Amino acid sequence: MSIDVNETGAEDRASGFESLGVRPGLQAQPESVATNLAAGVQHMHPAYFAMVMATGIVAIGCQLTGLRLIAAALSYLNIGIFVVLWSLTIFRAIAFPRDFFHDLIDHKRGPGFFTIVAGSSVLGRQQVIIFGHYTAATALWLLAVPLWAGFTYAIFTGFTVKEDKPSLAEGIHGGWLISFVYVAIVAWVATFAGLLWTAKNLRVAKKGVAL
Repeated sequence: MSIDVNETGAEDRASGFESLGVRPGLQAQPESVATNLAAGVQHMHPAYFAMVMATGIVAIGCQLTGLRLIAAALSYLNIGIFVVLWSLTIFRAIAFPRDFFHDLIDHKRGPGFFTIVAGSSVLGRQQVIIFGHYTAATALWLLAVPLWAGFTYAIFTGFTVKEDKPSLAEGIHGGWLISFVYVAIVAWVATFAGLLWTAKNLRVAKKGVAL
């Protein structure tokens, strides 16, 4: 009596899948694009807004060194990145609130939310330096300020009151430095936009007096 080894192995694998409560036929089926996208959004790291920060900084550097076309191109790209990341973040907060708020009080992922504030402020800085859009910069600053207050108190309060806390070696990492940087960026945007608004109004007033 001959035994087909391949057939026996397939039966063993099938019985193993069934013991785990998984139908064998489902193992061969690739996951849909929607499923993969939903899983990606569910586990999306809040620090992805660092991309907005980095792109904005490079664009401003290009503008200050005379590379106007590159600065403008990077700025438009950054606006697109900003809109996409905000859309995904809002969707994640609505569709996966447990994961979203768990990250908010997680010592490793929580500081990543500060990049949202810093990214919004850097984009506002771009609007002033590259395009001279004071209104857009002011709007982004008005967005960044309540986010700064909300994330600061929510994150640090959550870290303080939650029962399970990691050790110092496990809980502190380089990403925590953003908690100092983002405050400075918010203040810089407010100061710079305010100074430029004042300068602009003074120029308008001088023209009025000259007429």
